[in-house]
Amino acid sequence: YYAKSLSGIILLNKWRSNLFWIEPTNKGFIYINGRWYQGRMLIVLEEKGLTAIN
Repeated sequence: YYAKSLSGIILLNKWRSNLFWIEPTNKGFIYINGRWYQGRMLIVLEEKGLTAIN
């Protein structure tokens, strides 16, 4: 899925919120901005766009 911001909320597939926790299954990885990350990731909306916190 791709997350994007629109009118003060985060859109992620069919979900809409001001933040998301993403946790891959089976020790998988998350791909963000050209890099792979392991573990949970918090996606928050800021003035300049989305921020991912590992």
